[in-house]
Amino acid sequence: MVLTAPHHRGHDFLGCILIIVGVTMGSGLVSMILEEKLAKLSKLVEELSLKGLIIVSESMNRWILGKSLSSFVSVKPDGVRVYVPVLEYTRALDHLSGIRSIEVIAYQKYPLDVPENFNIFKGGLEDLIRREVSVKGAIGCDLSYLGKRMLDILMGRCVDISEDLWAIRASKSQSELEAISKAAEIASRAYLDVVEGIHEGISERELAGDIDRALRRRGSEGYAFPTIVASGPNASYPHAEPSDRVILEGDSVVIDMGAMYMGYVSDMTRMVMGKKIDQEVRRALDAVEDALDRALERISPGVKASEIDEAARSTLERRGYGKYYIHSTGHGVGVEVHEQPLLSRTSQSTLEKGHVITVRTRHIHTPAS
Repeated sequence: MVLTAPHHRGHDFLGCILIIVGVTMGSGLVSMILEEKLAKLSKLVEELSLKGLIIVSESMNRWILGKSLSSFVSVKPDGVRVYVPVLEYTRALDHLSGIRSIEVIAYQKYPLDVPENFNIFKGGLEDLIRREVSVKGAIGCDLSYLGKRMLDILMGRCVDISEDLWAIRASKSQSELEAISKAAEIASRAYLDVVEGIHEGISERELAGDIDRALRRRGSEGYAFPTIVASGPNASYPHAEPSDRVILEGDSVVIDMGAMYMGYVSDMTRMVMGKKIDQEVRRALDAVEDALDRALERISPGVKASEIDEAARSTLERRGYGKYYIHSTGHGVGVEVHEQPLLSRTSQSTLEKGHVITVRTRHIHTPAS
């Protein structure tokens, strides 16, 4: 399924169409995303003959829990424990109140007077981790994105299962797909709310603010990433930041935006053009239109991600624009805007049912009058 804003077609180098590979969407949002993940993690513990696993990195904790709680998750045969700082304890309890299989524990490094009903572990995060990995037998850990302090504690005490976790994370359940689909819908509606109001004299920063407000009004919990608005010469920068530059007649304006729903995000890029499009710009757009179509034709379960990149890249090379294609063709999307699989020339991934990916292109909007 391709999720785009309606009635916009035409493309240039660096935007995103959201693709859900090999899955038909259902109606209604399944509320038990977290329980599905815990079931997958418990199955992983069993398949790898582990005594348990601990999730320390912020990225993986946010994926599991659907919220940033400065947490540390332990999954063992006797249950799931979520450890949080004292100041996050009540928020974690509220967020996880519907999941009976989870025990929430607050760790308290410094002496504090806390309510008697708090479930407290007296000690810091490092003390907790040392305790969790002290059991006999293999403990699985995610060693990706960890700083030296945590690596020093975990190295040699656990089995790195980062790749296993990323494989689980990349393959979305039906309820995860519906959450991402909703985030994409919110972003598309927010874009349509503001696009016709873009006018000469508005600054990039003002327009970015209008987009952020529209996302919130449409129900976005937050932003997938800081909204990008880039006009004129700034539009050539892949990751521009909105400036005080005023949009002028004839400018090309790139809008890169994403919504968040139930902790899942979307990634959408649009280009707004003036009434007249320069001939050289039109040739470039036509070339990327062709490259996009070739890439989309290759997307299917079982196809290597590198083949999708090659389909787009070889088309641009044939049409004389290869040296300007300095980015990968796409990436996975989920709790974070950049996830596995990566659609690049060197990617080792193969697309599977349930993968959600972007394909980089820019949908072109031209004024109706």
